[in-house]
Amino acid sequence: ILKHVAAYIEGSDPVRKNEVVVFSGHYDHIGGSGDKIFTGADDDASGCAALLEIAEAFQGMRKKPARTILFLWVSGEEIGLFGSESYTKAPLFPLENTVVDLNMDMIGRVKSVSDTTDQHPMSGPNTVFVITDNQSKELMSIASETDNKSKIDFDYSLSGRDHPLQLFARSDHYNFVKNNIPVLFFTTGLHTDYHTPGDIIEKLDFAKMEMVTNTMFGIGLEVANRKTRLAVDNPFSSWNKK
Repeated sequence: ILKHVAAYIEGSDPVRKNEVVVFSGHYDHIGGSGDKIFTGADDDASGCAALLEIAEAFQGMRKKPARTILFLWVSGEEIGLFGSESYTKAPLFPLENTVVDLNMDMIGRVKSVSDTTDQHPMSGPNTVFVITDNQSKELMSIASETDNKSKIDFDYSLSGRDHPLQLFARSDHYNFVKNNIPVLFFTTGLHTDYHTPGDIIEKLDFAKMEMVTNTMFGIGLEVANRKTRLAVDNPFSSWNKK
């Protein structure tokens, strides 16, 4: 049984409150094997914690954003993105009113000496991977402006449908993509502790997590307060299917 945790803050604008900005992350992990426990501190407890902090920041605002903000912790990611798929099939808010999904999955690590292979791309202390496929020029413009102002730098090198690691299709944002909703997926990368017992809290970089979280909050706030909703000029439905 797939169970999700969701909370929302209703938008302050009488019209725009019917449109929704989604922040998402998955709370499931792969459990254990024998006497080994896979704690999943980065994958994706880091994202779950960030989602809580973002929710607290929005809730603490005296004047709430114009659009509604949905905070979504999904399950079933590790077995095939089934949690986010089930949400998009039975959403809390109509998908046609969903403006964007900002997804966070593994945002707590910095590249170490062992992260050297093509299968383990990792970001440095002041960089985060932002994965997308340019569905909305407006969203990419907001991301660029935020990148220029923030302490952390955006690296888009893992983006797109044609990247060999296929990270664009490997986290919960992808089910929003398939419903023509633009996305930005934030991750610090695939370290060599990925899906091993070595993914522990002691290896998280909380200063970097804070930078990523603040940046995602800022993008969500900008999208939520824009006078018009994001234009989707490159929707999934127009792509040539491979």
